[in-house]
Amino acid sequence: MSEKQIYYVRRRGHTAGPWAFDKLQAEVSLRKLGRHHEISEDKVTWFHAGELVGLFPAVEVHKTVGRPSKDFSTNDEASAEKELVLETSEEEQWYCAIDNEQHGPMSLAALRQFLLNGQCALDDLVWRDGFSEWVPAESIPELIAEMDPNHLARANDREEETRLIELPPRQCVAAQASLILGGCLLLVSWIPLFGFLGIAPIVIALVAFRQINASKGQLHGNGSAVVGVVLGLVSITVAVVVLIVGVTFWARQ
Repeated sequence: MSEKQIYYVRRRGHTAGPWAFDKLQAEVSLRKLGRHHEISEDKVTWFHAGELVGLFPAVEVHKTVGRPSKDFSTNDEASAEKELVLETSEEEQWYCAIDNEQHGPMSLAALRQFLLNGQCALDDLVWRDGFSEWVPAESIPELIAEMDPNHLARANDREEETRLIELPPRQCVAAQASLILGGCLLLVSWIPLFGFLGIAPIVIALVAFRQINASKGQLHGNGSAVVGVVLGLVSITVAVVVLIVGVTFWARQ
């Protein structure tokens, strides 16, 4: 690997770089660059960051030799042939990519708990040392063993739930403005000049209706807008009546 080699990184559809290898290592240490992110040397050919040799620390493997049983006889050549030699590794370290953010390392049991808790979805990507690429969690038999897939969420379900939580229905500002302005103008509608301004809350209410209809349920306030329209009409009516009475009274003088 050349020290002068530069790389481009693509995360969440955005490309950063050019970066030297040291910069990539710094991003990994800050957990801003995961194995699932894409890297390119020419912005044409892209590959997963986990495939770049030396960028991520390797998982250490230890070998343990199983001890013979207590009744093992060194004089029994037949028993000697049955001696069991175990080669085991440290508990496998798993990673999962949730909303383009890498989580891990964690044990298989911890990753399974992520699934049960709904933090990780069936179609979210997971990876461990030995995999050539990230794969959906539902494709790992030992991960979803004895788990009912019907009770587990998928990423699009989680995103929809998150969207609804982050954007709860809220009061339309234009509807509130129409209600407040209509009430204020009604109080001074005996002054024709202000009474005729009752057209303003009506116009604002129409804007509110348009915003509420376009919000797909995220805005409410139709009732406030309707009251604003009524108050505006009453203000105009009062102004007209006062003006007619005033003109009639002046004409009789």
